[in-house]
Amino acid sequence: MKKRAMLLFFTSVLCMAFAVGCGRGKQDNADGSHQTAQDTQQGGEIDSTGTESAADSETTSQLQLGNAVEIPESFDGELAETEAHPQLEKAIAEYSGIAEEDYGNVRYYYNYVDLNGDGRNEILALVLGQDVTGIDGNMLLWLDEPEDVNVTSHSIRQVFRQVGAPIYISNHMTEGYRDLIITEKQAANGNGDRTKAVNAANAGRTVDGEETSLDETAGLDETTGENGAEMISIEQTYFLSVWKGDKYQELEEATAISSLDGYEGTAILTNNMESDIVTDNYHFLGEAMK
Repeated sequence: MKKRAMLLFFTSVLCMAFAVGCGRGKQDNADGSHQTAQDTQQGGEIDSTGTESAADSETTSQLQLGNAVEIPESFDGELAETEAHPQLEKAIAEYSGIAEEDYGNVRYYYNYVDLNGDGRNEILALVLGQDVTGIDGNMLLWLDEPEDVNVTSHSIRQVFRQVGAPIYISNHMTEGYRDLIITEKQAANGNGDRTKAVNAANAGRTVDGEETSLDETAGLDETTGENGAEMISIEQTYFLSVWKGDKYQELEEATAISSLDGYEGTAILTNNMESDIVTDNYHFLGEAMK
């Protein structure tokens, strides 16, 4: 009986030791997996394909736009400012007469620029509000930022409507001001109805009014989408606007160019704005306004 009791005792001890060893092994593996996950997180985001996330790639976010237009090597790309601008928000709201309930439907991007080389900041701001009265699409504002004076709607020097991004600021100067090369999306739908096609693309719709994504409209020839509606192609065009004594040429007066070859300077507002809609990575009216 004593031998049998001793045998049972040692058997129980061995089983307990084995169980403890297995438990420790699982814990060690879990700790190792946790450490690996931490190391991965510290080293950069990894997506499901095991490659570094595009959000960590400066080249992708700075030089690749949502409509797949690349910035030429002759231009330095600058992302929009990351800090919300309360005075700019007030100026936008006041200039456009935007109702407070629509503030959340208006997003904006801006960069500081020095167009006349006087060493003082000015602002170029792209304001987007497709269905907001007073904007009805988008507008590019050029504002002064005077020293020791708040930016207001009176600081707005010029407005361009229904433009694309980025905005190219040429190194070439005309009468003391750097030339602007303004991007605009142009539709080539074969029927000459350019305005209707551009508005449809900006609104994310087909020319027949069917809802669709921007990806479905941008860069396509005439074809049929998933919903069976006829699609349109969008081509990139530019307008060279030069200083004319008191302001820049309006787009109707500017020189249309089909290529940026031979030009150099700085490209601003280079954010991937289509991606920003999905990630809520943009400024909106009321974000900083008091």
